[in-house]
Amino acid sequence: MKMAQSMRSLLKSPGFTAIAVVTLALGIGASTAIFSVVNGVLLRPLPYPNADRVIQVWTRTAADPHGSHAAADFLELQRSNRSLDVLAGYREDALTIASSAAEPVRVTGALVTVDYFDVFGTPAAMGRTFIRATDGATAEPLAVVSHESWQQSMGSDPGAIGRRLRINGIPHTVIGVMPASFDYPEGAQAWLLSPRPVPLPPIDVRGDLLESRSVVYFQAVGRLKTGTTAAQAQLDLGAIGDSMARRFPETNAGRGVTVQKLHDRIVGDVRDALLLLFGAVGVVLLIACANVASLLLARASGRQRELAIRAALGASRVRLMRQLIGESVVLAVAGGLLGLLLAGWAVALLVAIMPDEVPRAGEIAVDASVALVSFAISLASALLFGIVPSFQASRADASTVLREGGDRGSTGGRSRARTRAVLVVLEVALTLVLLVSAGLLANSFLRLQNVDPGFAADDVVMVEFPLPQGRYPDGKRQAAFYQQLLDRLATRGELQMAAVA
Repeated sequence: MKMAQSMRSLLKSPGFTAIAVVTLALGIGASTAIFSVVNGVLLRPLPYPNADRVIQVWTRTAADPHGSHAAADFLELQRSNRSLDVLAGYREDALTIASSAAEPVRVTGALVTVDYFDVFGTPAAMGRTFIRATDGATAEPLAVVSHESWQQSMGSDPGAIGRRLRINGIPHTVIGVMPASFDYPEGAQAWLLSPRPVPLPPIDVRGDLLESRSVVYFQAVGRLKTGTTAAQAQLDLGAIGDSMARRFPETNAGRGVTVQKLHDRIVGDVRDALLLLFGAVGVVLLIACANVASLLLARASGRQRELAIRAALGASRVRLMRQLIGESVVLAVAGGLLGLLLAGWAVALLVAIMPDEVPRAGEIAVDASVALVSFAISLASALLFGIVPSFQASRADASTVLREGGDRGSTGGRSRARTRAVLVVLEVALTLVLLVSAGLLANSFLRLQNVDPGFAADDVVMVEFPLPQGRYPDGKRQAAFYQQLLDRLATRGELQMAAVA
């Protein structure tokens, strides 16, 4: 009944109600949309069992703290560590997948060691993943494909397990299809089992590959033992890295080992920028609340006589405050619902224009947790902009207001006018401070997005296309391809120069 009374009171002032609801909706909508991004990218756990135990293991040098591994170094880390249940290697590569059901497609994939999927603890949606006991010594080319690749290259065939796909010109037997949520390394469409204990290198390696410490070319992921922290793993693996640097100074001098939680590795580059943007949008919400509070103060001033009559008829100050706060809650709920609708549109737009570098963009959505946060923001907003106006409006003495009859020249009228003037000045000052804060946060966000890379990046275009090893199995063929590429690019008038790295 009280809620219905609050709604009737607001409907008597449709102009005021519309302005207040739209003002709140814009602030709540913007906050909810950015929180959807923060939630999808930063807060939501990775889709793996006990994901906090999955770590990335890097080779550290002075030039690159996140470097690749050499085969012999990796095998020693795998053999000697005491902090990991499993350590697996992988190398991203360009794959050409051909099947009778679809045209050949060029995708990103990975060559992995047999324990790769054990690190993540994610079973296949169909079939199985690699098993050391049965696949560890096999020479048969085996592949696990992504859910997307199963749809595109295999036509969503429910009998796909056991079928053969030509990947980089070599027939591979498909033994499993991963769930749609599995996406590591990012964008991988197929995982090929390496016939060696390490991923096969992209170039010829002289001598025994497994004894090589000079050629670094693949990454590693591991799963911490139960009860072991990333800091403990850092001490353990770091000591092994230091030992290798002392024993093999020709190749390992200056090398170490860095451990990083997989979640931090995925989102680390965008964390600060997103948090700054979320802070800036939060300030905008505070500005919206301050503006609505100012509107409520003005409205309450015009209702002094109505409130005085209610007080004279026996309404307590608490009851008057409850009525006014109830109206604030109605405004906040209406603004929250409209803001949630605006947030849905804003999130769709943000995902559409978001750079490819933003990780986990596919997980950004206005879901139940986001809706719950939006509801909490709405209620918090009601308290922010409702308490002060309701307190101010309910504290007036009923007999004084009725005796003055709205006389603006009276002492009480002048006192209320001065109070309103002070409140307006404070509201404008607060809005100015918040606007400056929002501007500073937005400027920090833009500066993070435009960090000087240390070289002239204007008009420089980079293209990545690693050559498929099945077609270019040795360094000579790869070098010949790149030299031919450079020769052809040199004849293009729109290019000043070209280089290969």
